[in-house]
Amino acid sequence: MRRVALLFFSVIACHAASSPVASAAAEAKAATAPPDAAALFSEALDLERSGNDLGAKAKLDAALRLAPSFALASLERADVLLALGHAGDAVLDARRAAKALPHNPRAQEVLGQTLEDAGDLDGALAAYRQSVALRDDPKIRRRIAAIDTRQGRLALAAREWEALRDERPGDVSAHLELSALYQKLDRPASAKLEFQTLVALAPKNALFRQQFAKFLDAQGEWREARREWARAEALSPSIKPSRKLRPLLPSRR
Repeated sequence: MRRVALLFFSVIACHAASSPVASAAAEAKAATAPPDAAALFSEALDLERSGNDLGAKAKLDAALRLAPSFALASLERADVLLALGHAGDAVLDARRAAKALPHNPRAQEVLGQTLEDAGDLDGALAAYRQSVALRDDPKIRRRIAAIDTRQGRLALAAREWEALRDERPGDVSAHLELSALYQKLDRPASAKLEFQTLVALAPKNALFRQQFAKFLDAQGEWREARREWARAEALSPSIKPSRKLRPLLPSRR
């Protein structure tokens, strides 16, 4: 019970510091609940942490019957419904929570997740952007870049991944995504640089070297392609000698 009370106080303090007085008061009210509902919410969190999503949902259902405007319970139930595969129902709870807690970045993030699962990519993108505006989160920025890629906005996606790469040069996923995006954007020199960085960061990853070899082969850099493929073979027995790479021309000497 004390842990839940502390959660409530932290949410209230966050809103009071970042929003007008009237808005902060409304959000603080939405984040609190009568003791019985708060106790059920606490039990739901414990069940969720233990992996019992159905049990958590039952507790959250009961909490919301006692306190229908308890926005934190709606937010948590949206997350649980999403885990249970009920994206349509999750969207309803997530919308209620995001409306009641407009300055809560997690509320916007969960709304984005539920909308993305429900197939509303434009709505998900707007919610994710709102969440990042409230609190920067590289994980959500990756989701934004992924949606931009799916919707064909490759240059926008590349810019987001470039920013993520520059902030964390050792982020393998950023280099991998950029290597693919640059190929689609017809920027082979940039793609090659990303592949070179990728295999330098993960020198024992055979699949990265295999992808690099295929890229080099497509660019006509056949000797280097075969060298990378040989390195991939040495790292992983599952990678067989490729018959798809172009044969090297005989030496003229």
